[in-house]
Amino acid sequence: MSDETSWLLSDEFVAFSTKIATIYEDKKQKKQQLKEFYEKITNDLKVLDQQALDLEKDFQKWKKTQEKS
Repeated sequence: MSDETSWLLSDEFVAFSTKIATIYEDKKQKKQQLKEFYEKITNDLKVLDQQALDLEKDFQKWKKTQEKS
């Protein structure tokens, strides 16, 4: 058995690779959470923009009624 194979089969390497796999999965999960949060905030901002547009339209309508008076 070569030195390369020997350390690949060691308990230390198995522990190391297990920990790395856990870190990788945690990182993947965090990225998914970040993506979901970003999408939620983006949608919230769109709602707020639409509310502002609706208010502006209502205000412009009111303004026109004041000009006629």
